[in-house]
Amino acid sequence: MVIPDKILFTICTTYNMVPIPTKVWELIEVSMKHNILSAVIGTLLLSSSPLIASGTDSDITTRIIGGEKAQPNDWPYMVSLVRTGNNDPFCGGTLLSQQHVLTAAHCVIKNTADFEVLTNAYHMDNLSSSTRVGIKNIYIHPAYNKNENAGLNDIAILELTNTVDGTAVVRGNHADFTQLTDGSPMKAIGFGNRQHNGTYGFDAPKVLHEVSLPFVSMDECKKIATYKNLKGDGVLCAGQEGKTICQGDSGGPLFFDSNLGVKRQMGITSFTKKGCTTAAVFTNVSHYQDWIDDHIKGLSYQQHKDLGIVLLGTSSRTFVFTNNSNEVIELKNPTLLNNGEIDHSLTILSNSCIGNLAVGKQCEISLIYTLEEYGQGRMTLEFKSDAFAEGKVSAWLDYDALRTATRDVKNYLAFLPTHKAYGSDKLWTVEGKFLRSAQDLEKDEQSELILENVPRGELSFTYNIQSDSLLDSLTIYINDKYEQKIRIRNLLTDEYTKLGYLALELTKENNKVRFVYSRSDLSQQQDSHIQLYDIKHQKLKSDLINEILVEQAKNSGGGGSIGFGTGLGLFALMWMRRSRQQ
Repeated sequence: MVIPDKILFTICTTYNMVPIPTKVWELIEVSMKHNILSAVIGTLLLSSSPLIASGTDSDITTRIIGGEKAQPNDWPYMVSLVRTGNNDPFCGGTLLSQQHVLTAAHCVIKNTADFEVLTNAYHMDNLSSSTRVGIKNIYIHPAYNKNENAGLNDIAILELTNTVDGTAVVRGNHADFTQLTDGSPMKAIGFGNRQHNGTYGFDAPKVLHEVSLPFVSMDECKKIATYKNLKGDGVLCAGQEGKTICQGDSGGPLFFDSNLGVKRQMGITSFTKKGCTTAAVFTNVSHYQDWIDDHIKGLSYQQHKDLGIVLLGTSSRTFVFTNNSNEVIELKNPTLLNNGEIDHSLTILSNSCIGNLAVGKQCEISLIYTLEEYGQGRMTLEFKSDAFAEGKVSAWLDYDALRTATRDVKNYLAFLPTHKAYGSDKLWTVEGKFLRSAQDLEKDEQSELILENVPRGELSFTYNIQSDSLLDSLTIYINDKYEQKIRIRNLLTDEYTKLGYLALELTKENNKVRFVYSRSDLSQQQDSHIQLYDIKHQKLKSDLINEILVEQAKNSGGGGSIGFGTGLGLFALMWMRRSRQQ
């Protein structure tokens, strides 16, 4: 939508203000999917004074999550996870031993070189009492699924590059857990956001904060719609409206004062309902006692490696194990599995990990593997060992076996910034002006399109579902995490539509977007497929806003206020975002 120059002239002269900057209009036009003129005029009637760039003076409704500054030295085992060379925490953790940290798995699905830990973390602007240390290895629970957001098995242990001085946390056990009843007082700590506006959190503190939370039984927790599918003994809930955790607290601890009068870590902050308005979900530490004990024993190795997108064929891999414990560790009967099943295409090439591994010694095992089928999977090397409570040691390789997209698809997507396009056995194709999923899918078959290394930005498109089946669907994953499922029938609104528009926010420097069109096993539709067109890649609204603010600051000589024209444009943008979300 383009607002006529005559109207712009009338608005600007009536309110004695300068025209809205060109960059702001570009931002509005990029985002225009609704009629915004009424919102613009309504805004003009509110005020003609400058808008101050602060949360309290904007239309953002602030809400304090609840809690207060922690006292220095109350939590000496608190650890902050920070980007390498940075002091801004993105997750928390606790010191398990001189060389191990306990945290959430979803915090550390990344390379060891990408982040560091700060031990004895309290004041991020005064780290004189903290120690910065790198990560040598990451141990993630093997049943954790990074593609799900259910919080199950969301637990990880970091092996540090060197030992540190510090107080180790006391872990809660099953006996401690049985003491918990509805309302039992607990306490969470972290550097997470203290405010939330319903869309995103903000106001992250520089000083460690703590908040008292009531324990919530699983029966009560499941009454919250977001948590209705929680299952198993590996999770627990705590918190209430106005007192909970928020973004940035993940991986941090949840404590309970046991009958012995000792603060014991009962939980690891996992996730909360969007908006940070209710009880939150924590990993139940007592449920994973054996797993934790096994991984701080002192056997050091690279437990997992994500190979990313690979082509079919034969490759090799070597695993190295080092015994840093104080006792001999037995490794025997190596087994090779592919997706949980013994796979004879996996072959041991060489193996020095036979029998007992002496203290301070290391061994190697090399294997050859052949990928013959498309799809995501996991190859696992497993040793039996009586030295561990779980009776085994596991290491694995995750992979995404694909083939390159067709020439037509590559040409169709050539306008996108630097990227690579892949597919599975059922390749997407080009049909006229449309990009479409594979032709003639059988029942219960899928057609995948994967875009790798897509730059940060907004990826938008129009879609048209060519099926009358209510169960045929397009599922979208961003960076291997579920984003959205599209069907003819919207299960939330109960509306029916085949045609729609979608904009995906890609927030990393390089992103992986996966489109999976599925024909249901109950579908009677012949040639069920989906069409995508009008595909665009442009800057994120937040990045454009930052550019506008920087440009405005330069033009105004670094002043702290935003001109009315710019403020009006930003208000319009926020209105559009809310309209789209509603």
